[in-house]
Amino acid sequence: MMIGEMREPARRDDGRIPLRVVAPEAVAEDVPAETAVVAPAGLPVGAAAVVERLGPAPRRHAIGCPCCFAPRGALANALSRLFVRRARGEVGFFREVFVALPGEEVEEAFGDVLVSARFRIER
Repeated sequence: MMIGEMREPARRDDGRIPLRVVAPEAVAEDVPAETAVVAPAGLPVGAAAVVERLGPAPRRHAIGCPCCFAPRGALANALSRLFVRRARGEVGFFREVFVALPGEEVEEAFGDVLVSARFRIER
């Protein structure tokens, strides 16, 4: 499945946060106002409303734990942290997210029900 095929076209009443896959060079410069950036550690990021770095996988619970049965990827975890921080008012407001990662990793993250419920891919 390709990124463009993952979801039906966004409607005006779609309340999910737009997410754009961008080249790493695109986030090295200033990004548009009210934009969050998700990028690997060490990648230079220009001025952005919020920057969320991909980190190591969270600590796992005991074997057979229901929440750890299907582990989430680093991008799904980063997007979830970003969404929660925005909802709690812990970070500046943002209207869209730039992700400086290959499209395949973004595609994988959209297999996560929470990510696909909170974000939509914009072209």
